[in-house]
Amino acid sequence: MKKTVIATALLAVVGVASAFDSVGETTKSFLNVGGSTFADTHFHGPNGAPGVGFADYVISLSSISFSALQVGSESGFNRYQLLGYTHPGVDGIENYNFNWAQVPTGNQEVYFGLVTNTDSSDTAAFYVGDRTGWAIPTSNTSYTTVALVETTGNGSSPAVLQGTLNLVNGNLNTAGAGLTDGTNTLVINTAVNAGAGTFSGTSAYNSDSGTASGAFFGSGSSSAVAGVADGGSAYQAAFGGIAQ
Repeated sequence: MKKTVIATALLAVVGVASAFDSVGETTKSFLNVGGSTFADTHFHGPNGAPGVGFADYVISLSSISFSALQVGSESGFNRYQLLGYTHPGVDGIENYNFNWAQVPTGNQEVYFGLVTNTDSSDTAAFYVGDRTGWAIPTSNTSYTTVALVETTGNGSSPAVLQGTLNLVNGNLNTAGAGLTDGTNTLVINTAVNAGAGTFSGTSAYNSDSGTASGAFFGSGSSSAVAGVADGGSAYQAAFGGIAQ
C-alpha cells in the first residue's frame, strides 16, 4: 500500500508554521514520510524539514545525514547507512536498517532510500523532499540518477545503481538499458502529470516487474526527481536524479 504524507497535514497536528513544503511517498505503511514533527530547536528538527519516522513522529533526515554515517558518494549523491536501529513496536522492540541518499540539488533537500525491518524482512522504499517552488522543465531534460535496491529483506548492503532518466514528451524514462551496477538493471517507464508535478508507471528489476512513481522538485538547473519502484517481495527500490 502506498502512503503519501504531506507536511501540512502533520503541521495541523502540532500547530506550528513551517518554511518547508515537505512531500514524500513510501511503499509500506509502517514507515511515515513528510515534514519533521520536532521543533526547530530540537536535534531532529527543524520543524517541517523532509524526514522519515514511525507511528506519530517524523525526524528530519538532515539531522542524521552526517559524515559518520556516510558510506559512499556516487555522482555527487552522498549515501548514508544506519544499521541496527531499534524502535518500540506493538509486539516489542523492532530492529531496522536504514539506507538513504541525498540528491545534490544545492539549495533544497531531497532524499530517497530504504528502511528494512530485519525482524520481518519487510522493506519500505521512500522518497521525501522540499517541493517549495517546484517547476517541471519546459524542454527535454536528462537527469543523472542513482538508485538503491533491496531484494533480500536484510537491508545491510542494497544494490547501488547509476544511470540516466530522460524527460521527453511528457514521459520520464530510463535511458538505454536502464540504471545499472554492471550486473543488475532497473528500468523505469512513467508518464508525467504536469499539473501535479508527479509521475507514475512501471518498473522492472532484472526479470521482475512492478510499479514506479515519484515527484519533481526544484526548478531550472536545480530540477530534481525522486521516486520509488515497488516490485512487492521481489524488490523495493528508491531513486533520485538531478538535471544535467
